[in-house]
Amino acid sequence: MYIESVVSIKKILIITSNYLPNPSANGINTNYIVNELKRRGHIVHCISIKRQNEGSFEIIEGTPIYRISPSLYTNLINKEQKVKKNFFNTVFFKLCRILRLLKLMLLIYKFPNNDILQSKKTYNKLKSIHQKEKFDCVIGVFKPYANIAALIKFKKENPNIICAAYYLDLINSIKKPYFMPSGFYKKILYKGDIETFKKVDFTLLAKGGKSVYDGGKYDCIREKIDYIDFPTFREVTMDTNTPKIQGQSIVLMYAGTLDREYRNPRYLLECLRALNKDIELNIYGQGNCEEILQEYSRGTLKIVNHGRVSQDIVIKSMLQSDFLINISNKIQNAVPSKIFEMFGTGKPIINLSFSKSDITQEYFDKYPSVLNINTWENTDTQIPKIINFLNEEKGKTYNILDIKKDFIENTPEYTVDIIERRINSFQS
Repeated sequence: MYIESVVSIKKILIITSNYLPNPSANGINTNYIVNELKRRGHIVHCISIKRQNEGSFEIIEGTPIYRISPSLYTNLINKEQKVKKNFFNTVFFKLCRILRLLKLMLLIYKFPNNDILQSKKTYNKLKSIHQKEKFDCVIGVFKPYANIAALIKFKKENPNIICAAYYLDLINSIKKPYFMPSGFYKKILYKGDIETFKKVDFTLLAKGGKSVYDGGKYDCIREKIDYIDFPTFREVTMDTNTPKIQGQSIVLMYAGTLDREYRNPRYLLECLRALNKDIELNIYGQGNCEEILQEYSRGTLKIVNHGRVSQDIVIKSMLQSDFLINISNKIQNAVPSKIFEMFGTGKPIINLSFSKSDITQEYFDKYPSVLNINTWENTDTQIPKIINFLNEEKGKTYNILDIKKDFIENTPEYTVDIIERRINSFQS
């Protein structure tokens, strides 16, 4: 049961990363919150980062979306992935990385706000829209940190506007520059947290950080914190026009980023190849593991890398598949938001875990059909478990309403209740 606060209609601006029609993971989370706020009658606008072929302004599903260009470094990374590899391009992009490293060293006193131009660009857009729309509340979503930096500056100049920082990723997910000592890195992140939390009116903080932020050194800003979880659980059912894939193959599906360092699929692929079963693995998303996927896509294991696609296509593929795949994150206290969308399908899930202290395990323990594959064990010990799971669970779908009872905190209603309660506290 949800208890919606009695809050007058508010005009709210949310600053996020990539949003509709091609949202990033944070953009997907933002969309769930936007839709719930609008359902309750609030007026919501968004600032997002522009992808290629997207305009500077667009209204999608009734939400005005104002877009700013991505950072120079993001543009360079995107360009590097598209251009042909040759000696000149290799040298050029290596030089760009060296220049960026020098910039980070010069701006170390600003860390984690090391993209000053992007922060300024975001702030200028926020300021110009507010002058026209007069928002009651502004919510800045991390990542990128430029959103938080712009929000803090805006709050300083507009003290009467309710401003909130929304951390679905913890601040320690910002990659440590390799030249920076670990102790200094932790100290400067702590300093940034304290300064941010003091300056905003309230902070929505990922539940995974509770063990960190409940420590005594955060007592001075504890009243500013509300712990939230990913708001992406929803009941996903198959449309009558969404036929299930027919055939003898076992159809598996993975959606999300793959990364050689923190989300590497090699162990899972080694296990799947050893099964000697006809398996089709559909992968949606981006990353740097293309060579690994090509290495294992042969014989009875067919891997289809679809790249980045719309959220509708991802959901449709989930519903058509026999099993869903989750590859957990090696980053400490990080929870992939997509697992709650997976739970909303009722489909059997194969979960690849890299650590015995993996924080996502508490969520999978509540789900009715999960096979945990532990990468610290020998692959030979995994094969019988996988075969048994595939044989027993293929074709099953579990009751979504029963599942939802265990994931109330992962619904958008739960997070919006907290937002409204906080807004209401400033009206009293």
